[in-house]
Amino acid sequence: MAQRRMFSLSIVDTDRFLEMPSSAQALYFHLGMRADDEGFVSSPKKVTTLAGCATDDFKLLIAKGYVIPFESGVCIITDWKQNNYIQKDRFKSSVYISEKSLLSTDENGSYVACIQDGYISDTQVRLGKYRLVKERGGEANPPTAKKHKILKSLSFGEFQLVRLMQEQFDTLTEKHGKDSTEKAIRRLDQHMKSTGQKYKCHYATLLQWLDDGLRSSKDSKNTVNPPKRNRFCNFTPSNTDYTEWEKKERAYLAQKLEKEETIK
Repeated sequence: MAQRRMFSLSIVDTDRFLEMPSSAQALYFHLGMRADDEGFVSSPKKVTTLAGCATDDFKLLIAKGYVIPFESGVCIITDWKQNNYIQKDRFKSSVYISEKSLLSTDENGSYVACIQDGYISDTQVRLGKYRLVKERGGEANPPTAKKHKILKSLSFGEFQLVRLMQEQFDTLTEKHGKDSTEKAIRRLDQHMKSTGQKYKCHYATLLQWLDDGLRSSKDSKNTVNPPKRNRFCNFTPSNTDYTEWEKKERAYLAQKLEKEETIK
């Protein structure tokens, strides 16, 4: 892991960042210094204590979207790729593979939680505003923020490599049926195990596979494949049903054989 880290002014020189209390800003820098080469911080609670910051500072970073926490206790710096660029010969992949599989990146390179396997903020109040008023010696009523809740993702497939939330699994089964959904999950699980390939969002991958399969099945039903032609078969077959002709031919041959046996 590299010993030097960078921070982009496009992230830390904004009103959104600077309106946070100085303790929350300091915690952001401490977390950034202790993150691995992909932005994961293994012990954010320990870093918070060592930096002399409060738990509210970490919750404020979550509420403002500067970090994304996971159920395992690990967190990731959302704008890590905007802050840091590490050369390939010095880059070391993160060991937090399962957490990484729950993330995707937007057009700016910022991490986005594809499956919210962590703390989801329900609060609609601005914790930073309350903290700033308190620091300046003013009086303010503490905000009544709702508790953060944890949404767990479930493992599916024989090798337990496919991660989905229960709501996502229910959506897939409702839209495409349970059999098709389980078949697609089994296929994705086996493919990831055999090839070692990782997908940013398992739900989006399954949804695309199932939608593509549905479209292809509809197209195959509505399309009549023309007969293959070659130099031995270059005519268009007729749609005539020859079943009745075959019955009549067999009946005629049977009568003819009977007459011949009678004459003998």
